[in-house]
Amino acid sequence: MKPPYSGTSKKINQREIAHELGVSQSLVSKILSGRKEASPETTEKILKVAKRQGYRPNMLVRGLQTGETKTVGVIIPANTFLSEVVHGIHDALDRAGYAMILVWNTENIAEPDSKTELQYIHRLVDRRVDGVILRPTHDDATDMYFSEIAERGIPLVVVDRLLARTKYDFAGTDDIAGAEMAARHLLDLGHRRLGQLAGPSSVSTSRDRRIGFEKAIAEFGQGATCRTIEAVDFQNVEKDITELLLSKPRPTAVFGANDHTAKEIYQVAARLGLRIPQDLSVVGFADLNFAAWMFPPLTTVRQDPYGIGEAAANLVLARCRGKVNSAKQETIRLTPELVIRESTAKHGV
Repeated sequence: MKPPYSGTSKKINQREIAHELGVSQSLVSKILSGRKEASPETTEKILKVAKRQGYRPNMLVRGLQTGETKTVGVIIPANTFLSEVVHGIHDALDRAGYAMILVWNTENIAEPDSKTELQYIHRLVDRRVDGVILRPTHDDATDMYFSEIAERGIPLVVVDRLLARTKYDFAGTDDIAGAEMAARHLLDLGHRRLGQLAGPSSVSTSRDRRIGFEKAIAEFGQGATCRTIEAVDFQNVEKDITELLLSKPRPTAVFGANDHTAKEIYQVAARLGLRIPQDLSVVGFADLNFAAWMFPPLTTVRQDPYGIGEAAANLVLARCRGKVNSAKQETIRLTPELVIRESTAKHGV
C-alpha cells in the first residue's frame, strides 16, 4: 500500500518528525493519516513540519481511514444556465476544501432516461463521495429511486427542479414569484389578452411559472384573459407558438417558459409579420447571455444560477458536517428580478 502522503522528492521520515517535536512516531502516523489523536496545537505542529518536507495528502487513503473523501458528486445537464450553477457549486466547495466530481447528464424531457441518471448516482456512490448534488431531468422520482443514497446516509441536494414526493434539500429559483413579475409587468402596460407558452407540466419549474403567471392575472388582471399552450417537446415548439399567435382574438403579449422559447416566439412572429413590441410584447425567463443581444433586446425574468450553485453546495456541506437537522428538508428559493428591455411596450402605442 502506498503511504498516505508522498513528498515531492523524498519519503517523509516520520521518525525524524517525531524526534524533532518530541512526540511518538505512532502519533505522527495517526495525524498524517487524518485521525484526530492530539490537541489542535500538536496537530498543527506535526502538519507544519510534514509540509516543510513537501508532503501532499493521499485523499483516497485518508478517506478510507476517516470515512470522508472531501468530494461531492454533481450530476447536471450541460447548458448555459446550468454551467453557471456548476460554477457556483465549484467555488463554494473549493472554499471549503472540497473537490467536485462532475458528471454531465443528458436532458430529454420528452423521453427522460431515469436508468442513466441512476447509473451516474451509483458511480458516484461507488467512489465514496461525501454528498451528491443533482439536477434531475424529470421530477417524478420517488424515494425508492434514491434508496442507495438514503441507505448509505449520503446527503443529496436537488437544484433547479424540485423532486416530487421526496424529502431532499432543494436550491432553486422562486419561479412563482418570477412569473408573477412577468404578468404584472404586462398588465401594467395595459395588455388584457395574454398568451403563455408553458413548459411540460411534468417539470416543477414549468408548473410553478404557469401557476405564478395565471395567479397574477387572476388577482390583478381585471377582465384580462390568458390562453396557455403547454409545449411538451421543444422540437415542436414552433407549431405551438404558431397556434397561439394565430388564435382569435390574438394575444397582444406572450410569456415564454424560458428565454429559448422567447427566442422561438421572435422567429414565428417575424414569419407571421408581427412586430415586437409594436404588435406583440414578449417576456422570457432566465436572462441567458443572448437575451440582451436579441433584436429587440428581451425583457425577461433574471435568475441567479451562480447563487443557486453556491446555495446547493452550502446545503450539502452543512449535511456533510452534521450542522443540519437530518429530519427536516431545507429549501432555498432565490428571488429573481424582472429585467425590462425593449421587447415589451404599452398596449396600443
